[in-house]
Amino acid sequence: MKPNFYLLFYLLYTASITKSVAQIAVTFPLKTIENKTIDIAKTIQTRKATVFIFLMPDCPLCEYYTLPLKKLQTEYQVKNIDFYLVFAGTLFSTDEIKTYLTKYDLRFQVLLDDQKKLANLLNAQVTPQAVLITSNFRCGYTGKIDNWITENRQHRTNVTHFYLADALQAVLHNKPAPISTTQAIGCFIQ
Repeated sequence: MKPNFYLLFYLLYTASITKSVAQIAVTFPLKTIENKTIDIAKTIQTRKATVFIFLMPDCPLCEYYTLPLKKLQTEYQVKNIDFYLVFAGTLFSTDEIKTYLTKYDLRFQVLLDDQKKLANLLNAQVTPQAVLITSNFRCGYTGKIDNWITENRQHRTNVTHFYLADALQAVLHNKPAPISTTQAIGCFIQ
């Protein structure tokens, strides 16, 4: 079956601090949790930005970040920014994902990335991981939501850097994110 939808992205590759952006056209359908196929490229083009948050229902960090993510969605959705929760792989059933969404009252658009095509395209390797794509298909930010968790997996008492929120503010002001890439820390996408 030939896919009907085209997803165009600029992927951000990071070998070190230097970044290079390559345009990649990918053809594959994206399914919602309601089993509907959507044209995400069209959605991206009509929004100021689109944020993909990769999550897993059994990841403790994903549980912690439900409240901060709801706050970000509430603040930025009215500013023409879409948020999608993405569940990559086949480790969890649709029912398990729906239970997670209900438990934490997550009222986001939800994508199922069974074959991890979107995760691979956006270089999402752990959960939670945020990827912000601008309306012109540029990767505006990828990585941690904030710095609550440290590199050695310790929790900070106070968050001091709000990476995703800072990137969202930058997009609203047509500026690059102050920090465009951080190393996401969490549970590996399987």
